[in-house]
Amino acid sequence: MVKYKMSKLIKDINTDVLASAYIEILPFGKGKSMLEKEGYKIISLEENAKLRIQEGKGAYISNNANWVREGIIYTKNGVYLTRNSPVLTDIKTITSIPTQAEEFYITKKQIEKSLEDSVEIKPIAIPTNRFKDDPITVFAFDDIAEQYGLFLKEIGIKKMSIELHTLEAKPFATLVWFCSSNKYQSSNLIGNWHLIHERIRGIKKLKK
Repeated sequence: MVKYKMSKLIKDINTDVLASAYIEILPFGKGKSMLEKEGYKIISLEENAKLRIQEGKGAYISNNANWVREGIIYTKNGVYLTRNSPVLTDIKTITSIPTQAEEFYITKKQIEKSLEDSVEIKPIAIPTNRFKDDPITVFAFDDIAEQYGLFLKEIGIKKMSIELHTLEAKPFATLVWFCSSNKYQSSNLIGNWHLIHERIRGIKKLKK
């Protein structure tokens, strides 16, 4: 029998308008459910980057990586970064044992839904002074793409790398692991890991 270590939900960011918390737990689905029961949704790349800028380079959120809600879709026609990740909506996420490290194969319908809000992505390194011009970072970080690039540049990070899985015969999906914004991990986007890494971060808006 696989034993999972438990962790409490840690609320580390609280402002007048929003709160953010993280949990370190396996399996992924259980951690996701615990966040949602407390009113949190899994954080997006843009929200995560915005909080890193807000909290500063020395903050926990800046120096620790976590899963975000964006996903990577691997198809025979290309690889795409999507906001509509099937990994977060399929019941398999909740019931699977992450240590099995199985691929998350997806259907044609899931692909079509995912591609509705997506951008093609490649295993490249994007200079931090070009975040406002690159379609991948513009998609990932939206209105704060340039600001986040400058934040990383001030830390000494010259480029953000993207790591992807190799293609397979069948289309599949992964979530994005958003690396720490320090000189060791360079805020890299990792799209080739299974859900065996532990930290999940959530965010919620607070009622005024």
